Amino acid sequence: MMLGNLEDMSLNKVMTDMVPQYEAKNHLEIKNLAHSLKGSSGYIGASRLHYVCYFIQEHYVYYRYDKMLEFYPALVEAAIEFKVHSREL
Repeated sequence: MMLGNLEDMSLNKVMTDMVPQYEAKNHLEIKNLAHSLKGSSGYIGASRLHYVCYFIQEHYVYYRYDKMLEFYPALVEAAIEFKVHSREL
C-alpha cells in the first residue's frame, strides 16, 4: 500500500512537474522537486530514487548546475525502475 501511495501521491506529480522545469533549466525548482521526492522515497526504502534526488540537491547546493542536470536521466530511470519493481511486489 505504501508503494502505491508514493507513486500516486508523490512520484507521478513530481515527474510530471519535473519535465518542463528540466527543459527550462529551472535549477531551483528541479532541486525543490527532487527534495520533495527524496524524503518519501527514502522512507519506503526506494534507495536508488532517494540517492538520485540527494545528488541533484547536492549539486545544486554547490552550484554545479551542469552536474545537477546530468542526473535527470538517472532520475527518470529510477522512477521507472521503482514503478516496475513495486508492481512485482
